[in-house]
Amino acid sequence: MASPRQTIDVNQEIVDEQRKPTKFLESFLYDHEILIGTGSPEGVVEADPTRLYMDDAGSSGSVLYIKQTGTGNTGWIAV
Repeated sequence: MASPRQTIDVNQEIVDEQRKPTKFLESFLYDHEILIGTGSPEGVVEADPTRLYMDDAGSSGSVLYIKQTGTGNTGWIAV
């Protein structure tokens, strides 16, 4: 089952004065671990909706994907 969707307030600080990640950002990233692999996740990586995937060999427009639908290995879209 997918976890509840968490949103970020656009006014929320994500870096401090020294340009280091705030505790909020660290917590958000920890809770929303990004899956990393080589190539498109479509048809390969199983995940619940809202998960993020980064293609470490991707080119412009095909580096970050979000799982939009389903719980199997399809439903990924490039963002």
